[in-house]
Amino acid sequence: REDPDAPLLRALEVWDPDKKTAKKTAVFTDRTILAYQPATRADTAAEALAISLAEHGRINLRRMQKLTGKTVDQLREQLGDSIFINPDNKAWETRDAYLSGDVRHKLAAARAAADQEPAYNRNVTELEKVIPKDLEPSEIDGRLGSPWVPPADVSSFLASLAPVGRNAPRVWFNKE
Repeated sequence: REDPDAPLLRALEVWDPDKKTAKKTAVFTDRTILAYQPATRADTAAEALAISLAEHGRINLRRMQKLTGKTVDQLREQLGDSIFINPDNKAWETRDAYLSGDVRHKLAAARAAADQEPAYNRNVTELEKVIPKDLEPSEIDGRLGSPWVPPADVSSFLASLAPVGRNAPRVWFNKE
């Protein structure tokens, strides 16, 4: 009971409390890890979406059709607001992927696409909900060494604090 490795040892044996004996577990005699078996069917569109993401890392509507036997339109209808088509690359994306990242750029692209294709109005509506409020200048903290502050600006700032003539400080970012 005091041995910290005891649970590991117990995992390798099957203890019979009546006989007070132990025998090796199946890992010693049988195949316990099987080859990957791809899914052959899914009962719901959401389940097919999860399988598609696990197998392909993206939404693969053809694979989802094979899993469910449903049409692309049926899948899209059942998934509703959980998937969006990105007007930039015409690829389907999950809700969390589409409504994150550079949402201002995505909103501009969705508005332009909605002018041509009304189906993108849904994208515009959802993106407008997640756009963060603009920061006030007082909320922006620019510290020396911030990567978005150009080295020339830092150098000019330092020179304004202590004018040194031709011996102005040289500023650069170490990219290592």
